[in-house]
Amino acid sequence: MISAIKKESIIEKLILFFIISIFCIPKITAIAGILFFSSFLYISIKKKLTFRLNRELLFFIVLYLLYIIGMLMSNDQSNFKHIIESKIVFLILPLVFSIGYHKSYNHKNIHLSIVLSIIAYSIYGIYNGLLWYFDNDISNPYFGTYYCFTRGILSPLTHPSYDAAYVFLGVLSTLSLYKNGHLKKYISILILIFLSLKIMLLFSFSGILFYFIFLLIMVFWYAKNRWNLMAGFSILSLLFLCIFFLLNNVPMLKTDFNNAKNHSISYISDPQGFIEKSDKNPNGTVIRIIMWKVSYDLIKENPLGYGVGDAMYVTNSKLKKYGFDEMVKHDLNPHNQYLQIGLELGIFPLLIFIFGCLYLLVNAWKSKNHFLLFIVLNLIFNCCFESMLQRQSGIVFYTFFICLFLQWNVKENRLL
Repeated sequence: MISAIKKESIIEKLILFFIISIFCIPKITAIAGILFFSSFLYISIKKKLTFRLNRELLFFIVLYLLYIIGMLMSNDQSNFKHIIESKIVFLILPLVFSIGYHKSYNHKNIHLSIVLSIIAYSIYGIYNGLLWYFDNDISNPYFGTYYCFTRGILSPLTHPSYDAAYVFLGVLSTLSLYKNGHLKKYISILILIFLSLKIMLLFSFSGILFYFIFLLIMVFWYAKNRWNLMAGFSILSLLFLCIFFLLNNVPMLKTDFNNAKNHSISYISDPQGFIEKSDKNPNGTVIRIIMWKVSYDLIKENPLGYGVGDAMYVTNSKLKKYGFDEMVKHDLNPHNQYLQIGLELGIFPLLIFIFGCLYLLVNAWKSKNHFLLFIVLNLIFNCCFESMLQRQSGIVFYTFFICLFLQWNVKENRLL
């Protein structure tokens, strides 16, 4: 019994190490993953644990196989090794998490590792901002105070959109620790304020928008259960006013929001005219709209996909036809995971991905698995604005935590 406990504690420590590496030291995530996978398989064989493939995770494995096929059907196979290696998490993690005894995890330690890792990484981001602040001419608008403590400077190890997803998970873990009596009220409030401020300062439009929606859901649910339905709607209306105030008074939020609104209206009123009249070296929201339009047109032309290796080539060719030569230099992706899959693999793999996400969502709702519910919602939402599964930051984060949350003791991790 003691040896079994020790073996299980080793697995838990390796999981904690893997979590810390995801947030704080992404360069060693592969090493941490290999340690976790190999140790887990060794202990599973020694203990003769049973293997039962979790059907909720089957679509990850299918997606990995489709990426291999998509690479083989490409004319350009120069990135074959990179694709196989970068996406292999889709195969390994579902297989590993289909073995054994996962429900015995110490949830407190996992939540603490998530929260403390994100706080540590955030402090490093602030330190990085201070270095920029003192080493650059802040009278220059480009290196002003806003720049030094926002966006990529505040998130030096990963893209702000991915960092916003990380911080959102930190918020969920903080709420769980407080709900289960592991964190005092005022410490929890301070952590939540700190994490909320970071999400704002990252200025990831999708990250902020999703967090606002989450806050609306949580506040409405709390008010409805604490008082009544009318109180829920009243507080919800007040929160809407607060959000509206922020969007119209915080300079960078106001700029991003107005740009997104104006460009979207302009595109909807005349899609082709918007593309033709756009600046040939655009930025921000305009880039996204152009990439969405180009990707959508290409998918309509070939619903079976162009292959993983050729998708970038056909996209750049289309951009050149519209005169966006500067955009071609950056080899931009569609900034939308659904369009990315449709472009590379075709409509049928896209439907498999969408069905897999919805299947996870429905099961999470039915089982009241709130961590799984919110992390899948976060993935579905962010995939509308970024190709979230094109970088290791997104592939490892979402696959690992979806696999982990499927094994949760649901009663100990309910938020609503």
